[in-house]
Amino acid sequence: MNDRPALAIAGPWRAWEAPSGVSLSFTMLTVNADEHTLMKRFHRPGAEKRPVVIVRPEEYDDWLPARATDEAWSFMNLFAAEEMVAEPRSSPPRKSRTNDAGDATPLF
Repeated sequence: MNDRPALAIAGPWRAWEAPSGVSLSFTMLTVNADEHTLMKRFHRPGAEKRPVVIVRPEEYDDWLPARATDEAWSFMNLFAAEEMVAEPRSSPPRKSRTNDAGDATPLF
């Protein structure tokens, strides 16, 4: 986002009892961006463009208690390209692998 250092990504989550104790699960919601000026430039040519749904700070208090499907759908929008910034990376992204404990560890 070009006007703020942090952002919130829309997604359902829940706490559940695992054999090792309480665990948290979550997912990030995405929308199609095939026609979005900026986001359509990501992913392989021909692949569907699926960026995450970003919740605006002024909408946090509406998103967090949302329970109805229609209400949740009202948040499934992309920001205008003018509100976003994309810059090329100076180096390729680091790859990661999952260790025996299931934790992702970076590979250098």
